[in-house]
Parts: sequence; C-alpha cells; structure tokens
Amino acid sequence: MSNDNNQVNWKAHSVGLIMLTISLSTTVLSGIYASNMNDQLKAAENTVFEQEQLNFQSAEQKKTYDQYIKRYLPLVEKGVVGNTQRLQWLETLKGTSEKLALPKLEYTVEKTLISSEPVDFYTHPSSQFEATPMKLDMKIMHEGDFFNLFKELRNKANGIFSVEYCYLKVIQSELGSPSKLEQDLFQGLNGECRLSWYTFLPLNEQQGNNVEDPYAI
Repeated sequence: MSNDNNQVNWKAHSVGLIMLTISLSTTVLSGIYASNMNDQLKAAENTVFEQEQLNFQSAEQKKTYDQYIKRYLPLVEKGVVGNTQRLQWLETLKGTSEKLALPKLEYTVEKTLISSEPVDFYTHPSSQFEATPMKLDMKIMHEGDFFNLFKELRNKANGIFSVEYCYLKVIQSELGSPSKLEQDLFQGLNGECRLSWYTFLPLNEQQGNNVEDPYAI
C-alpha cells in the first residue's frame, strides 16, 4: 500500500479545524466570562447584604434616637448637659435670697474641674462632667428657710447639685437675761453648706472621644 494513502489531507480539513478552534476558544471565553459574572454576582450580593445591614443599623439607631431624644433635650434646656452656668446659679441664689428675705446669704464658687468619678450609683462610668464646688454662708430665721432655699435651687437653677454637708447653729442673744422667754433670745441660725454642681459634657466634647454627639443640637 502506498504511503500517500495514509497521509492526512490537512487542506481538506482546514475549515473544520478552524471551526473547532473557534468553538474551543468560544467555550474557554464563555467559561471565563461566566466565572467573572459569577464573581460580580457574589460581589453584588455581598454589597446588597452589607447595605441591608447598614439599613438595619440605621433603623435601630433612629429608634434609639427617637426613644431618648425627648428625655435628652430637657436635660440640655435644664443645663444638666452642656456648659457650666455659674452666672445663672449666682442669679438664682440672689433671687432666692431676696424672695425668702434671708438676713444673710454669701456664696463662693470654686474652680470647675472635669471629672469622671461617679456622681451616684446611677452615673455611667464612661460619663465625663464638670464638677464645681460651692460654699454657702447664711443666716436664716428658722429651719423652713433652709429647706425652701434648696427647694428653689432645685427648681430654678440650671444643672444638678449635691449637698456635701451643712451645719446649722442656733444664734442666741448675748444680752438676754434669764427673765426673758427662750423665744426672745433666739436670733436665728447661722448655716454653712458645701455643694457640688455637676454639668455633664456632650459626647463630642468629652476628652479622648472623637465620636460625634448624636443628640447635638
């Protein structure tokens, strides 16, 4: 048998080979395209999931905001949160002294310091506030003036305060004689009190905190 009969006529199959090459190339490219599309689909799904998570967090934050904003704003208006209001305290003391007709009311305001020590059991340990000590020297005619003084402060003064201590001492006339009634000898009471005023700092003003205050107005 002649060797010519065993030789492949490539020219006769050239068209088929070209078509096969094109088919293989198309298959490979389709696979690559499908893989890229699958990666893009997964990325899109991840983006959608992340956005859903962000939407959920935003909804929760808004719910928290709506829940507490009505309680927060009155604290700002009352001076519990914000700037220390020394002048307002002194004006309230002066007005209260005149209203109650106190014989004497003197006050000394000391330096304001930033603190994070708990004000009471309910104070959050991360809260920072300005603490301002104040000393009161007074003369009152009866115990009712004492209680009315602090009632006026709690109702009208901005901020909150605690009474660290108070001393009251009865004043008696040195000129009185045993023949006078005890009420005639009574000249009132001298009092000395030490207060601490507290003003909580907004979140964005606290030291070491770069977070914006969500309730800032």
